[in-house]
Amino acid sequence: TLTVGDQTATGEIVLRNASEVDVSIGPGTVITTFEGDQYQFVEPIVVPAATPEGRAGETVAIVSAATPGGESNRELGMLSGQLQDGVYYSNRTTPVSGGTDRQIAVVTEEDLAKLQVDAERTLASLAMSSTLAGNLRIVPSTLAATDVENRFDHQPGEEAERVSIESTVTYEALAFSTDELIAIAEAALSSSVPEGFELRPGTLTFDPPVESGESNGLRSMIVSVNGEASASVSAGQLDDLADDISGKSERDALEILNAQPWIRESSVTFRPSWLPKRIPSERSRIEFVSS
Repeated sequence: TLTVGDQTATGEIVLRNASEVDVSIGPGTVITTFEGDQYQFVEPIVVPAATPEGRAGETVAIVSAATPGGESNRELGMLSGQLQDGVYYSNRTTPVSGGTDRQIAVVTEEDLAKLQVDAERTLASLAMSSTLAGNLRIVPSTLAATDVENRFDHQPGEEAERVSIESTVTYEALAFSTDELIAIAEAALSSSVPEGFELRPGTLTFDPPVESGESNGLRSMIVSVNGEASASVSAGQLDDLADDISGKSERDALEILNAQPWIRESSVTFRPSWLPKRIPSERSRIEFVSS
């Protein structure tokens, strides 16, 4: 932001002429202070000559700061001096006031540089997280930007509350097939699934690969892959379990169900709901549902 003058300071000064002749001051005549600030007479003024008794002639005039802004305001008596024609002046009756400043937002080189860095970082992140055609994923360290083009809607020095960028970047990178990764991971995980369980298809997920090195032009990556396994239960096991819980109360049936190593959690639902809370004795009326 920049501070610029907004309103112009004005005020009344007293003029005293000790000479024996009238002194005329034209509009636009400039008073320059020791600090370099300038004030102009608004209207033509005639300062009368001194009286025969030696009393200085006196009048008042309105002056206005040459440039707007709060720095041109002067407290009572602080705008005093002598003009080249010998006339003394002072704002001894009123302050010179009304000068104000305003803040304006201006685009800087630093604004554009930061915006460009943010845009390039965002585009690189989008490229890294994107899945390419053929389910390909980018190898992080190989991502390289080419043909970068940035277009800003404002240039340095222009007044603007906001500035935006339109960026176009072409990337080159090595990629790997997520389909092949999942196939390899599925084979590896299947061999480590505990006995009595099987890997559930479509449940594999993997974290972003972490590169572990490069040798002979080949890059090594470590990938954490997770999957869900479910118990492999035969029809015979379910029949035996139905025999164990048939005729039991809900509480006893849950104890038997939860004691099975291949059951993580169980619940019992009776349909219709008004039936007694007891497991039927007939196997055909017992249904097992897994999730």
